[in-house]
Amino acid sequence: EQGSARHEALRTCVAKLPAENRQLIQLRYFQELEIPDIAQRIERTEAAVYRALSRVRVSLMECVQKQSENLA
Repeated sequence: EQGSARHEALRTCVAKLPAENRQLIQLRYFQELEIPDIAQRIERTEAAVYRALSRVRVSLMECVQKQSENLA
């Protein structure tokens, strides 16, 4: 039950992301592309992709935690 609630929270949080960030998550975790491939695809440096993904992961984690607190 706990897992499915977190899953639902994550789905909600991903949907709230700006399109560019959602694309990064899509490429990295759903299409399972490597960072160099993502960088080439979106025409950014690998370092920029790493930084952006890091920021997106933090914001998703915070969003999921807030969602979970609201449900508790």
